[in-house]
Amino acid sequence: MSIHTYTATSSFAPYLVNGDASGYTEQEIVKADEFVASIVAEIGSAHCVDAREIGFGQCPVTGLLCNLCEYDFLTDA
Repeated sequence: MSIHTYTATSSFAPYLVNGDASGYTEQEIVKADEFVASIVAEIGSAHCVDAREIGFGQCPVTGLLCNLCEYDFLTDA
């Protein structure tokens, strides 16, 4: 098992870490799912296990200025 870290908007945290999509728009869910799909395509099956806020900046996923988190994904690879 190994951990891979990726950066994205902090607004993804409840959905990615806990699977809680309540309060999200369909567009937000699609964007978060696309983020995870890109990770799975890169490293194989993965599950988000942690998120840490790292400050304000431009999100590499959405392109928007926002609060950012580093997300840890656990994989068997």
